[in-house]
Order: sequence, then structure tokens, then C-alpha cells
Amino acid sequence: MTRRSLELSKVGPSPAELDQAPTLSPWSAILDPEYGGAILIGAQVGHPTLRGRFINTSRLCGLDTEGAWARTSTRWYRLGDNASRRELCSLLYGRVGLADALMLTPSEVQAYIKADQISAGLSDA
Repeated sequence: MTRRSLELSKVGPSPAELDQAPTLSPWSAILDPEYGGAILIGAQVGHPTLRGRFINTSRLCGLDTEGAWARTSTRWYRLGDNASRRELCSLLYGRVGLADALMLTPSEVQAYIKADQISAGLSDA
């Protein structure tokens, strides 16, 4: 994770950055089962390097409280609709138990982001 991405997430994207950002819809925040922290999974449109419809992002560095955008360690994303539990299960290839185990609430996502900010020296405990 980059310190710069954490710093950018505190400010938010410019309108031009958001216009150029790929879109995730539907999407969900989940616990990264490999590295910990929060990531997003969803159906993407407009990603400059990933061609598959369904993707997972790099680590989440910021999430707009109104759900309009997200910042990962590598880029901005525009956010569409939140995935329902059923859609999340579909994104995880029908594995209901996995969806239930990995899905994060907004407060859990913010706690992971805050912990990363503290670790990077950008916020106090």
C-alpha cells in the first residue's frame, strides 16, 4: 500500500479524476483473504488494464461515506450500486459461506482504512 494513496483518499478525487476512473457496479467491500485489509470486488467497466468483467481491487485506502468513489492503492473507482448478498454470492462463484465470512460493513471498512492511516503515520489512534 502506498502512503500517497492514503493521502489522496483523505482529499478525494477531482471531478476529472473521477470522470476517468473505472466504474464498479455492483460492488462490495470484503476482507482480503490473502493479505488482510479491505478490498472491493465487483463488475467493472473501463479499467485500463483488467479486461475481465468481475474484478477484485488492490487494498482499499479510502471509501466515500456516500458511496460515490473509492481509492485503492493503485487508482480511483467510481462506485455504482452496492451488491446485494445474492449478487455478492454470485461474484464469489456461489460460495454463500465465503460471502458471509468476507463481507464487511461500512464501519469495518473504515476501521481497516483508519488502521492503515495510523500505520502510515497519517492519523493518530
